[in-house]
Amino acid sequence: MTCTSTHNAAYLLDPRYTGDNLNSDELEGAITLILNLTVAQDNSQIIGEITNFRTKSNIFNKPLIWSATKVVTSAYKTSSNITPADWWTSWFSTSALHDVAVKLLQMPASAASCERNWSTWRMVHSKLRNRLLTNRSGKLVYIKYNLKLLEKSNSQTSMDFSREQEQETESDISSESEEQDTYSDSNKSMDMDSETDKEEDTHT
Repeated sequence: MTCTSTHNAAYLLDPRYTGDNLNSDELEGAITLILNLTVAQDNSQIIGEITNFRTKSNIFNKPLIWSATKVVTSAYKTSSNITPADWWTSWFSTSALHDVAVKLLQMPASAASCERNWSTWRMVHSKLRNRLLTNRSGKLVYIKYNLKLLEKSNSQTSMDFSREQEQETESDISSESEEQDTYSDSNKSMDMDSETDKEEDTHT
């Protein structure tokens, strides 16, 4: 997949990498994109914050915060302590770069969702239904795709409800068991008292 200015901008604003491997042209394209996405901000302020971010100076001069982005590598997976978007939100929500950083870093990096959408489209606009207009086809695809999401959500909700019912049943059973134990203990105590009374009467 060819890297675009969007990819480079996300790579630049990722605190794990800060655009270390970008060449001058890629860096210029990334900064231009960021400036275009932050039209309401002063360009000099944005460029200044990008510089401070990359050099870890000024408000970004906090080693403890940067340690949260350390990549942990094991034999099975590579992960970091916190996601890049959460890193920006947690520590630099007031930064001029925050909004554009979160937008870029939360974008999916693959076309898998597009592929799934195209598969749904092929099922709707087939050879037997090739006279559907684009507008109506789009509506049908939207409904079909979101129905799957709704069914998945409902199934998850029903599973959660079943778990809650099981927990309540287990709680009721344990409560009944405790009550029975208490009742049996009280009966034993009463029996012992009655036997003691009988023995006293016999001695008398």
